[in-house]
Amino acid sequence: MQGNTHLWFLPVLFVIFIIIYALEKTLRNSAGGIALSLFVASYASVFIPIGIVSNALYYALWFYAGYRFEDYRENINANLKKRPRTIILFIIVFLCSGLLRKLLSDWAETLPICSVLERCGRYICAVFGCGLVYSISYFLSKTNITEWRLFKVIRANTLGLYLYSDTWNYIILNVVTASFGSAVFVTNIGSALLYFSRIAITFSIALAVSMVLKKIKVKYIC
Repeated sequence: MQGNTHLWFLPVLFVIFIIIYALEKTLRNSAGGIALSLFVASYASVFIPIGIVSNALYYALWFYAGYRFEDYRENINANLKKRPRTIILFIIVFLCSGLLRKLLSDWAETLPICSVLERCGRYICAVFGCGLVYSISYFLSKTNITEWRLFKVIRANTLGLYLYSDTWNYIILNVVTASFGSAVFVTNIGSALLYFSRIAITFSIALAVSMVLKKIKVKYIC
């Protein structure tokens, strides 16, 4: 049902909406109960072989976190404004949890408990990573970056970037794999070069396509 497609997240989102709705009705909007249920479901998702189900259970926790985040956005912004050094905490915990994950992953072969702890580390790393990115975005929004020409161009073409960048990403991966084989993904240098070149290429092509479509006044697809 999910298929091998870059739009895999659409049916997953549909299932997530159903899961969240059912939990809110069952647990009577208990944020703590819902979050705990989704954490358990996310943790257990790796044992489910059906893609659309395992992905929905894994990502439902983060969907709900974003959903609840909006209720506290103004308070979070006020705290960031009052305590700007909070970003340092995000950086330290994010880097330390990432390093801890790497160590636990290396030890997992000899100590099975490390595998469990490593997965817990993923959630800590993800939470503080999201906090770091949001903090950076918040502080940048208070600068004159919104007046930059490039920023205005990106803002005017966000839908086009969303629609067309992912498609080119898969095309690039297929071309690279067909040309050089899977060996390019094995080395750190090859993976890093491919990662950053994909960002630059997909961004440039998607932006160009979006701007051309706007130029010829094609509606709804740019």
